Amino acid sequence: VAKNAQKLQKELRGIGQVSINQAVIKDVSFYRVRLGPYADAGQANGVLHRLTDAGVPGARIVVD
Repeated sequence: VAKNAQKLQKELRGIGQVSINQAVIKDVSFYRVRLGPYADAGQANGVLHRLTDAGVPGARIVVD
C-alpha cells in the first residue's frame, strides 16, 4: 500500500536519500522504498546493517 511506503520513507529519511518506486504486476500495485545511490558496496552494506538493526528485516542490496 502506498501509505505504508510513505510511512517507511519518512522513518528512513535520517539514513539517506529515500525514494518510492511503483511497480504494477497483473493489475496489482507494489511499492519499493529505496535508499541511495551509494558510492560502493561498503557504504551499501553499512546502510543495510543500520536498516536491519532498526527493524527493517526485509532490506536488501539491489545493484542497478
